[in-house]
Parts: sequence; C-alpha cells; structure tokens
Amino acid sequence: MIYLTANTTYDIQLTLNSSTSATFAATTWDENFPVDPNKIHYLSANSSSTLTVSDSGTANGYALYAPEPGRNITIDVQNSQSYVVHVSASYVIIRGLNLTGGIYTVVYLGSDVHDVVIENNELSNWGTGANFQGAIFGGGNYGQTNPNLKCIIVQRNKIYNPRYGSNDWSTGHPSGPQGIVLFNSGGNHVFRYNEFYSDNGNYFNDVLGAGANFETQCGNVQQCTGFPGPDTDIYGNYLANCWDDAIEADGQGRNVRIWENYIEKTFVKISHAGNYIGPLYIFRNVAGSADRGSGQVGGESFTKGGDGGGRVYVFHNTMLQPGALGVRAGLADSGGDMSNVVSRNNILQTRTSSQRSVQDTGGAQDYDIDYDFYNGRFTLNNTDVIPPHSIKFTDPGFAMQSFDRTTGLGSFYLSSTSGGYDKAVSLPNFNDNYAGLAPDMGAHEANTQPMEFGVNAYLVNGPTPTTTTSTTTQATTTLPSTTTSSTTVPQTTTTPIGSDWQPTTETTTVKEPEKPRRGTGYLLIPLIVGFLMVAFLILREIL
Repeated sequence: MIYLTANTTYDIQLTLNSSTSATFAATTWDENFPVDPNKIHYLSANSSSTLTVSDSGTANGYALYAPEPGRNITIDVQNSQSYVVHVSASYVIIRGLNLTGGIYTVVYLGSDVHDVVIENNELSNWGTGANFQGAIFGGGNYGQTNPNLKCIIVQRNKIYNPRYGSNDWSTGHPSGPQGIVLFNSGGNHVFRYNEFYSDNGNYFNDVLGAGANFETQCGNVQQCTGFPGPDTDIYGNYLANCWDDAIEADGQGRNVRIWENYIEKTFVKISHAGNYIGPLYIFRNVAGSADRGSGQVGGESFTKGGDGGGRVYVFHNTMLQPGALGVRAGLADSGGDMSNVVSRNNILQTRTSSQRSVQDTGGAQDYDIDYDFYNGRFTLNNTDVIPPHSIKFTDPGFAMQSFDRTTGLGSFYLSSTSGGYDKAVSLPNFNDNYAGLAPDMGAHEANTQPMEFGVNAYLVNGPTPTTTTSTTTQATTTLPSTTTSSTTVPQTTTTPIGSDWQPTTETTTVKEPEKPRRGTGYLLIPLIVGFLMVAFLILREIL
C-alpha cells in the first residue's frame, strides 16, 4: 500500500489464495512530532564543543535541540573533537543547526537510540579520509548488529563537502566518506527531502550505505539487516558526487522503498547486491549524468543486481542521457545475477544502442523483466533476447528533460508523439492517477506538475503544508500534509507477473479515505507492514 494519508486509520483485509482472510485496522504515523515544553534545549550562542544530546523525551513529547528563536547557530568543533553532535537519547529532535568540523563524523548515534528526528540542518567538513565515516553514523561495523537503532528520521538537511574525498575506480574500489552510515540497524527509518553533494571536489564513496551486505557477514543472521534496514523509506532526495553507489541498499532489503530521488554524478545509482530477503521497491527515480573518475566520462549502471535472491520491484524509473554522459547500462548484474527482479514501465536509455538496457550474464532465475521502454540490448542469462512486451526506441521523445539544481524542480515527461506515451501497463497503487488514456513510461507522467527534490520539495509548489506545533509556540516545523505507507506486495511472490500486475500469493484490500494527487510528497509509514506480516503468519499457522 502506498500513497496513504498521515495519522489515518485504515481497514486492511488480507486474503490468501485459499480464500482465508483476516481484517484489521492500522494507523499511519502522525507527522506532527509533539514537543515536551519541559524538554526544550535552546542554543543561544555559537560553540566549538560537541553538543551532547542526552535528554530523552517520550512518544508523547519529544526533547527539542534547536537555536533560540531568531538566532542562527553554528557548532564548529574545528577538527578537534570526534563528533559535532553525540546522540545518546531517544525521542529527540535536532533542528535548524549548522554542524561542522568533526574529526570522524558530524552526528554520532548511539547503538540503542531510536525515534530521532534530524531536520533542517547543515552538516559538513568531517572525516579523516577513512572508509564508512558518515556525516550521520550509527552502528559500529559490519559484524555488529544493532536491533534497537531504529526510527531515525533524516529530513530536509544539506549534507555536503566532506573534509577528504574517496578514491575513484582507477586505483581500486572506492573507499572514503559517506552521507549516512547505519550498520545492521532495526530499520523503520525515513530519509527524505535531503541534499547530499560535494562541490569542493571531495567525492563520497557511497552517498548512502553501510553493511553488512551479505547475511554471512554477521554472527546473528536474523539481525544482519545491512543498509538501510527493514521497513525503511528513501525518497525525494537529491544525491550526487560519489565514486560508487548513490544508494547502496545491500543486505536484507526487507520492505524497503526507494522512490522519487534525483541522482547524478555518481558511478552507480542504486545497488541491491546481496538483497537476500526483500521485497525491495525502486520506483519513479530519475538518473542524470554519471561519473567514472580519472578523466573518464559516463558511469556504470542505474541499478546493480545482487546474489541474494530476494524479490526486487523496479517500476517507472527514468534514465536520462544529458550532455554529460549518463550511465552505460540500465538494470545490471555487476553485483550478482538478476534473480527475482521484476521490472515494469521504466525508461532504460543507454548511451548507445549497443550497450545494455538489461544486463544479466548468467544464473538469473524467477525474473520477470519486461514491459519497459528501451534503446539498448536486453541480455538475460548471457543471451540477447527481444522482450515480448517492451517497446524499443531510437529517440525516447522527451517533451522535457530538465533539472534545476537551485530550485530542485525537474521535468522529465514524454511528448504525445513518443512511443512510451500512454503505453505503460497498469500497476495498482503505483500509477492509478495518470493524466492521459493510460499511464506513461518513466518517472514523470505527462501533463503533471514538475517533480521536486531536496530541502524545498513540496513546501511551496506542492500540497498545502502542515505546521507542526508543540505545546509551546516556538517549536514548529513545516512538513507535507500527505504521506504513504509501506507497500505490501509479499516477497514470497515468485511467479512471473503479467501486464496487469497483481500479487499472486495474497492480496490486500484497503478502504482509502482519499487518494492523494500524483506528484505530492509523502512520509512513508512502515508500521502497517508489521501488521500484515503478523496476520500472514497467523493465517499460515491456521492453515
């Protein structure tokens, strides 16, 4: 289920193929984080010392750390202290600060903290050049599991200009700073409407990523969740300037959604290598230019497949080929084979027709890759094929393909004469609100408002914002008014799916109070999927 409304109760019906069903209610998160008036920590002056966030709030009243009203506060530890902010408390909000200068990281999260909101800040100038030094860091290392590190919300921050840069591929696998690093966490995170970039020449390794990438890299397989952790949503972000993956979603991939991000100047856009549970959803993302390093132009692929075998859904994404070259391949297996990948309605535009829109060099099973709009080769199990229901183009026929870095606005829709216009197949919930006779291929439906990315997305041009007010008048935040919940197509669905896609193992029926408009911003609410999984397990035991 996607495109739901915040703080709304839904009646959900879960039905198995045997016709056995269960109905229950679940409520999406409230975007309004209440603030305890007795736990407001206003900062009144700039500082060169680490800010220690140690005062926990509760679900009914968060502790707030923010500038005194009317002030702009900078905490610059000047490369003299390990962190700029050290978080050891839960139910806290860190808002509106300029944070810079940590030796290793900017915001360090203790391994047991949860329900932490990091919003409207600037994070910069951190690191020694070592690998996995994230501006936001939690969880220790590959072998450490952190099930209590969960519900981290990172929204509307600028995270930029690490102190040192990663190497590029000319000297081996990149190694260096990252934007967010959370190792084997409990998940249930939301990373939305942020801007990750470097304009000082110091590129990230991955922008978002950590580990463990594979279940064998942890002693506790069940808690070896990888990045970003289960029940997590990454959307509305601008991501740029890395020598490896913009988003390395490697690990369990259990109920993870990556959507409506704009990604440019990276080697790979989204990796799902090692996705060993699933389902992982990658939809309506836009891939811009690509970087390789050492004077070379053009990066690797839009997605990088893995060995884990967990289900991956790739829907309605757009690969651009701007003046600075884009990726050389679309859906690729450079991190493993393409088993259990399902694609629909993507614009898979490679640099030349001799390059691969889909690249699988052997070993893929249970895949269903078709119904796309492409110009390159389709290689499955190391054999070039003609996908029976996909549409090949010489020119995709964009009416608009522009992105304004200053405003975060992008238009990437097809013209009415394009072969992909009104030619996408129906995907319930994913493309219901189309503007023409049928949905269009790619991320952006024609005759709709520009897509929006980054810290200002949907604050002016989008839906009417909701002002979150605590029990005091000073603590406020502005957020979009609509939200979406976890998608619930089960990862156990392995049968190839047809053009009018429906789940084949079980289905859900949702009574929706109102469908939001296409193009609005959302806060994904992973809570509902927990109810669905429990209900499914109960029904399975009954049967």
